[in-house]
Amino acid sequence: MLVSDASTNCMGRAYILAKVLSAHFEIELVGPLHIGKSVWAPFDSSEFECKFVPSKNYPLFLKSIPQLLKHITGDVVYALKPLATSYGLALLSSLKRKRPIIVDVDDWELGFVMWRLSISKRSWLRLHDANWIGWTFLLDRLISRADGITVSNQFLAKRYGGTLVPHGRDVWFLDPSRYDAQEIKSAWGFCEEKLILFLGSPERYKGLEDLVHAVRMMDRKDTKVLIVGANESDPLIGQLYSESEHILKLVGPRPLNERPKWLAIADVIAIPQWRSTATVGQMPAKLFDAMAMSKPIVATDVSDIPSALQDCGLVVPAGDVKALSQGISFMLEHPVEAADMGRRARQKCIEHYSWEAMEQLLVGVFSTY
Repeated sequence: MLVSDASTNCMGRAYILAKVLSAHFEIELVGPLHIGKSVWAPFDSSEFECKFVPSKNYPLFLKSIPQLLKHITGDVVYALKPLATSYGLALLSSLKRKRPIIVDVDDWELGFVMWRLSISKRSWLRLHDANWIGWTFLLDRLISRADGITVSNQFLAKRYGGTLVPHGRDVWFLDPSRYDAQEIKSAWGFCEEKLILFLGSPERYKGLEDLVHAVRMMDRKDTKVLIVGANESDPLIGQLYSESEHILKLVGPRPLNERPKWLAIADVIAIPQWRSTATVGQMPAKLFDAMAMSKPIVATDVSDIPSALQDCGLVVPAGDVKALSQGISFMLEHPVEAADMGRRARQKCIEHYSWEAMEQLLVGVFSTY
């Protein structure tokens, strides 16, 4: 399994795919790790054989390529993301040794490129970047060269074909009956507060600003936005903290095995994605965490979210802060209905988004090679 950068949150999908496939195949994870950075904090690299090579951007990245290619020894190469540092390396390795290459497209990388260009046209000038956007355009055109393709949502399936493999979850680890929410709340000093959880990295297109404004609009002194996965060193978090310190609770990056506890203490999970080129081809994996933990969910109508939350969550228009605020208020003020939606969400997750469901799809992809 080739990862594009072992220091980033792309390791989240890598971990899940590796766990599911390891029941049937021997797994190695290979990829670059930027010098000065550590492996993505929530990822426990002790579970798998990992060969991460310290790397820099061009031209020094050229020195890392031979070492990375040397580690690509599997019978099948699974390139996670169609980027130069994963799929590009897989194609290079195939010049010397022919073997099947499967590419996993879990996000629309060209959508991210267009998002970055909309912010700054100077992105084109970052020629030193190992995943320069020019390489991303090229590799997008080469996706059809792969022997197999897996994708994470309907948008990507329509664009690239392949097998749709959602972001599955271990529904037995993410089981609300295993966690005492009140006890955990008490231990962490959140006894009297209603917590609206935002889980993950705070990219602007994920709508964190909308969430903070929506909760501020509610004007409830007992309600806080709990952000797990970021701290004040992030520019966006720093800006929001300076404006709304009284309603924010910040927790930095935490290990994956702690995730159920943070989910357990949330009164509502908010996934306020903006509608943009960065989100139309992205399915937020944290949605399935929340579903597995039977949580009341309020999310925006982006990507496959409406389909996933049909009859088991509230979906509001992207960018509509008032509707987001009203949705969160409804969940807090109608606990019986909210709990019922949470139970239905967990049942749906077990049936369609569990590791067991994911396993059937992945084994079908790889058993032919």
